[in-house]
Amino acid sequence: MTPEPSAAPIATRLAERIRTDAPWEVFAERLRRYEVHFNGPVVEVVRGPLVVEGFGVRLFRTRGDQTGAGFQASTDLSDAGLNEAVGTAERVAAHAAFPAKSVVLPATAGPMSSDPKLVDAALWSNPLPRLEEYVAALLDPFERIPNVVPSFGSVRATLAETSIANSAGLRAHYRHTTATLEIAVKAFGGPEGAAPGEYWVNDRVRRLDPDEAGKPVPDWARWAQDVRRAKPPASGALPVILPADLLSGILPAVIGLRCSGEARMRQIAPEAGTTVAAPTVTIADDATLPWAPNSSPFD
Repeated sequence: MTPEPSAAPIATRLAERIRTDAPWEVFAERLRRYEVHFNGPVVEVVRGPLVVEGFGVRLFRTRGDQTGAGFQASTDLSDAGLNEAVGTAERVAAHAAFPAKSVVLPATAGPMSSDPKLVDAALWSNPLPRLEEYVAALLDPFERIPNVVPSFGSVRATLAETSIANSAGLRAHYRHTTATLEIAVKAFGGPEGAAPGEYWVNDRVRRLDPDEAGKPVPDWARWAQDVRRAKPPASGALPVILPADLLSGILPAVIGLRCSGEARMRQIAPEAGTTVAAPTVTIADDATLPWAPNSSPFD
């Protein structure tokens, strides 16, 4: 049976107990994790729910032309734990400077521009059976592919309740699901006697669809077999062109950090007008894409 969620969002409950005259904001989550681990085609470990509740509190103190910003995280939701976190954030704010004279916190989350589709309803309502069904569908194609096996792997599903609150009166929360897949596909055998080859898969998604789980397996098997036949070119190293789906997992994180306020404070941000990628490269920074791993109903 799936544990019932908290009666009220964590950030809302904490907001009622924070005692400080400084502007503050709280970010909190309640996570339920379910996991299936397999060795070869055999499921070895099934566990869940693993429940974690935690929060982070950030507060701001004006110091001349700058603002001190302090942050502290904790998993202790008691009054003592909250007071300790607020006190630590206060002490950090005395030393960490942010280049702004004041901070204006939002009082509302703002309207949603679209439905980002964050919750896999089947996974939320029946997490462990759904996860086991997905893993069974994932492993099934390997039974029909000769000389290729899943070396090891796991699928982990997380059911999250995220909430935020601040001293300006903001109270917002939402639910979302995520799942991570890790699997090593090993190819072996054959007359050539080459060493076994492996292809590793790591993926992060919002939903688990058993009907789609096994479809990529033939490609993974072929790529694992290709590893056994790979040879370095006689001419030496060659330029490698990365496919768009791979770049999409690298460029946003790298360029996003370089263009952030944190990067400017650390003096590692590029100057305005600097070219950071080929002119043909574009990055869609839309936090409301349906089923995107980083989408959110509000900013």
